[in-house]
Amino acid sequence: MNSGAAAAQGEILLFLHVDCRIPADSLQVIIRAYTEPGVCGGAFTHSFGEPGLFHAVIGLLVNTCTKYTRTFFGDFGIFVQRDVFFQAGGFELIPFCEDLEFCRSARRYGRMKQINRIIRSSPRRFQRIGRVKLTVVYLLAIVLNRAGLRPLFLKRYIVDR
Repeated sequence: MNSGAAAAQGEILLFLHVDCRIPADSLQVIIRAYTEPGVCGGAFTHSFGEPGLFHAVIGLLVNTCTKYTRTFFGDFGIFVQRDVFFQAGGFELIPFCEDLEFCRSARRYGRMKQINRIIRSSPRRFQRIGRVKLTVVYLLAIVLNRAGLRPLFLKRYIVDR
């Protein structure tokens, strides 16, 4: 992602995972977000690409958390002003939670806004690993990351192969 940012020439960078889909008008909405005072970046509102109670509950929880923390996961489609990306140090080269750490750094330069557009990401990892197991792994990773710990055994669940 850091290499892509270095090669990019636009004023706004959008980090979009390959298994995520955004609405056709997303780029216009992102550009409009920058007209708001103090906005330096943000992300979409997250949804899984398939219906179901589990996905709806998880979506509600993560969107509520991110609404108040302005700290986004990578599959939320993080966007940021190019100069802020580099001032914030880009994405740390750590095993996981680099997206959360980047958002924390970027917030020093302005407000991270969650836009009113749905990004749909694939639930395939939940299907492969198991809904409850992966949810526990993510929660554990977030808590340990906040404590400055990134045990490598979690990487096999979080990072795609």
